Amino acid sequence: TAYGQPNPTFEQVRLEAKQKPSSSLNEMIFLSIRTPANNGAFDTWSTSLSNGRKYQNARYIISLFEREILTKYNVDRTKIYFVGQSGGGIFTAETLIPTIVAETDWYKGGGALMLCGAAVPRADLTFNPSLEFKSSFEVAFETTDGEQPNLVEKIAASKEAYSAIFGNAKVTLRTRGTGGHCLFNTQ
Repeated sequence: TAYGQPNPTFEQVRLEAKQKPSSSLNEMIFLSIRTPANNGAFDTWSTSLSNGRKYQNARYIISLFEREILTKYNVDRTKIYFVGQSGGGIFTAETLIPTIVAETDWYKGGGALMLCGAAVPRADLTFNPSLEFKSSFEVAFETTDGEQPNLVEKIAASKEAYSAIFGNAKVTLRTRGTGGHCLFNTQ
């Protein structure tokens, strides 16, 4: 049960999935998972939550993904990419990716992009990806020159932790734009 719903649907978490055919044989499924409304105000995926709630959120997303994507689409499980922005980046780096790797056998690789937010993987999860997974997974972080100092520190620590797990060649950090938090195109 997540957010009081025993069997949540896409509509209840405002998850949008669109399949966009391309001119090649490849297709992409784009997902945007927004934080659920909690009494009219948006909740958070990660920041200021207990580890139990963060884990619950990760299991919730994994369950939706398994039920609504993997059972309905022929997905190349080596090319699944997760993106998180701000608190979503913190959640993706800290809890979502480690939980998927530790608890599922269907996620075979792809990558994760954390925009203007990240954290080190949770120490209470067994996050020990196989060599095969490591070879097919990339991690990228992006931020701005005007990012909040506390997030700059968290992003750097997360990059260091992921580099130790995946190797420096598989982990990148790019700083672009002079804007503030998540303002990549502000001059």
